Amino acid sequence: MSRLPASGRAALLAWLFSTTSAFAAEPLTRHTLELAGGEFGAPARLTDFNWLVGRWSGAGLDGINEEQWSAPAGGAMMGMYRLIKDGRVAFYELLTLGESGDTLLLTLRHFHPDLRGWEERDEAVRLPFIKAEAGRFYFEGLTMEPRADTLTIYLAIDRKEPKGESVHEVAFSYQRR
Repeated sequence: MSRLPASGRAALLAWLFSTTSAFAAEPLTRHTLELAGGEFGAPARLTDFNWLVGRWSGAGLDGINEEQWSAPAGGAMMGMYRLIKDGRVAFYELLTLGESGDTLLLTLRHFHPDLRGWEERDEAVRLPFIKAEAGRFYFEGLTMEPRADTLTIYLAIDRKEPKGESVHEVAFSYQRR
């Protein structure tokens, strides 16, 4: 994939830093949000995510992370992810970023290295788009922060502990490859 020309980067950054919304969202972790009950996300289009197309890799979850995203087509973008730990695949994800009314929905499923699914047969993880603001794209529990050829993703993860459940944040630092 060719790199975004300087004029395109300037337009993307101007849009990123100027876009705000009044949609009700509450902090989930330091860098992530969740929608307030019954709320919907801000209007968005797949073309707002053209910057995501391509191959990304970097550190996170104590391993090497790789993501690859296709260009928008047919109302969706397709993503593939894998985590490599200790020289072996730990798990995969198949992701779609698709249109849902006048907003977007990030949907994913997890797979063991042998491609057995984590989620039940007809289940998937669904993260509605919330808003774009201050150079970040907010989905419920996941925030993308692109900068030139780098991408930081913040992810809220449920962690079960002996004393109950808690949510913590994991950061992924990617470089465009």
